[in-house]
Amino acid sequence: NKMNQKVQVRMLKLIDLECDIAENGRIAIDKFLHRSSIGLPYDLILMDFHMPEMDGREATCVIRSHELRNNSRHTHIVGLT
Repeated sequence: NKMNQKVQVRMLKLIDLECDIAENGRIAIDKFLHRSSIGLPYDLILMDFHMPEMDGREATCVIRSHELRNNSRHTHIVGLT
């Protein structure tokens, strides 16, 4: 939910980490693919497993498939509920 996102973003900024927010799994995949395509892959993804439209489990499977197909490095994904 939006309140959890705000708290998490604030906590990450306190330790000088940058982050992007995706409202659903499809947007998360789009952001992942974009960052990968420009040579700036994410170091870590905090994935909500209860997102609308496409849940975090599905999005994680798509990301893993992309990594395997493209022989790219494994992105650390932490599932949140």
